[in-house]
Amino acid sequence: MKKILLPLLALTLMVVSCGKSSGVYKDLASQNDSLKLTHEKTVQEFDNALALINEVQDGLAKMKDAENYLKVEASQGKELTPTTREQIASDMATIAETLQKNKAELAKLKANTKAQSTQLKATIERLMGELDAKTKLVADLQAQLLDKDVKIGELVAKTESLSGEVSNLSAESQKQKDELAAQDKSLNTAWYVFGTKAELKKQSVITGGGLFKSADVLKKDFNKEYFIAIDVRNTKSIELFSKKAKFLTTHPVGSYSLEKDNAGMLTLKISDYKSFWSISRYLVIQVD
Repeated sequence: MKKILLPLLALTLMVVSCGKSSGVYKDLASQNDSLKLTHEKTVQEFDNALALINEVQDGLAKMKDAENYLKVEASQGKELTPTTREQIASDMATIAETLQKNKAELAKLKANTKAQSTQLKATIERLMGELDAKTKLVADLQAQLLDKDVKIGELVAKTESLSGEVSNLSAESQKQKDELAAQDKSLNTAWYVFGTKAELKKQSVITGGGLFKSADVLKKDFNKEYFIAIDVRNTKSIELFSKKAKFLTTHPVGSYSLEKDNAGMLTLKISDYKSFWSISRYLVIQVD
């Protein structure tokens, strides 16, 4: 820049010493204007070079911060969370793009040798070397993050597969539970009905019979909807609302009793439900 300023100063003195109307004055004035433009252009290029260098150095500093962060995390044995990993991957992509952009700008600046000092050229060479190294480092870090993402993806796939198997097992287990519950309900379900002889015949619960022949019980297609379904484990008594009762189905003696209330109405009391229902799951009682 000094090489430009000295001729510019000399020309200025010569212009002052010459008459404004002379041809020499005009030539010198033209040269002076040209040198001013060259000087302004050189100052602008130098300012641009300094701005670019500052930008490159800022990018390198950010890269160093990211590098140091990863080193600290690794030394402490910390596993990066998916959110942190995504953020780092995004930062790496931005840094890589910035490094490439800066490298291209430095290459353009390096090609313009007219306004560069030896020191500026050396600075550009040094920065380009650092950019090359950092670009390679970013590529390596991106590869490491990608490799870990692949491993995480494999773990997620395995987890989803196991989750599916667990869901299937859970569904199968629930199905088995439902089947067992249905079997348990079926094994512990019984049906009872009581009514007069006419009522029972009307529902085909009893059929036939006569003066010297007992009626058949539950021999034909009787009306099953006429019966009341119960859980034998929970049914300990049945009110008959009658003073007389006759069992038409067989149930072991000693497993039940008929008890009267104050009005003389009978209630069936089942003391041993397993024995009571062991012969027949249907209970038919004829009342008057």
